[in-house]
Amino acid sequence: MKTFVVSVIIVLSILSSVSYADEVSKKVIAEDLLITMKSDQMIKPFFNQIRSMMEQQFVQMGAPEAMRPILKKYTDKIINLMEETLNWQALKEDIVSVYIQTFTEDELKGMLAFYKSPVGKSVIDKMPIAVQYSVGIVQKHMPQIQVKLKEIVQEMKCEIEKMKSQQRGSLGEEKQKMAEGKEQLAMGKSQSVSKANEIKRDGHFIVYDNGTVLDTRTNLMWAAKDNGSNINRQNAKSYCDNYRLGGYTDWRMPTLNELAGLYDESKDNQDGYHITSLIEITSCCPWASETFSRVANFVFLNGNRDWIDPSFDRFRALPVRSGK
Repeated sequence: MKTFVVSVIIVLSILSSVSYADEVSKKVIAEDLLITMKSDQMIKPFFNQIRSMMEQQFVQMGAPEAMRPILKKYTDKIINLMEETLNWQALKEDIVSVYIQTFTEDELKGMLAFYKSPVGKSVIDKMPIAVQYSVGIVQKHMPQIQVKLKEIVQEMKCEIEKMKSQQRGSLGEEKQKMAEGKEQLAMGKSQSVSKANEIKRDGHFIVYDNGTVLDTRTNLMWAAKDNGSNINRQNAKSYCDNYRLGGYTDWRMPTLNELAGLYDESKDNQDGYHITSLIEITSCCPWASETFSRVANFVFLNGNRDWIDPSFDRFRALPVRSGK
């Protein structure tokens, strides 16, 4: 039994060595083939051709003469970067690997024999010239292609504009429907809004019996009191958006500037907040609508605009709407 196991190990070792030797042999042949084909010398002319094509393209595009030195400067930078990154030493192992995986050893040997023959050597020497002529042929046909390309691009632009026009038409119809909907909503509001009677005035503020306060200077209508308890910013916004005092449905959270318009240092309510007595706030700081990485609130103790973490839940919600 031991003799059998040892024999198997020896056989596997021999096969592994043969396989490895085959891979090494293919790699040597592939490397020899690529050197024979002068692959290491073909990369530089390739980049020169790209540089020449780009410079000609600038001329065909009508680049001003004064601008061309700048274009050439940065074209050279791009090509130099490509040459530094995509040189033969950097690409050699990958290209050799491609040849090993693509061709059999016999095929590699056949190609190597051909390129070492007089005809093969002639092909290698003359191929760059043939490529250069081929590039010239392509460039010769480019003006005709560019004319056709312009026509295709123009056709594409026309089709895009047509689509945009159709979209604008659809959007206009949608806006008209929305306007009609708003008009109907406004009519519904006018029927549902309760008729309010003036109770009291304080300067440019008027309080009504439906619990609203109108600022005649800004034409903003305010709730006569805040929500009355601690609330975080997210819930405060929801509270304002869903507020329905007086039958109005367009209540919202105020901006910092709108809250600042309520601040009056000459006035003090029972808690020392500088605001008209017609609006009852039960905390120093109602939430404002502005948000960045933090959220805004206005301080009626000193008139400061403050920014705080949105999870803080010690402030109030004070709804506002346009009085128009």
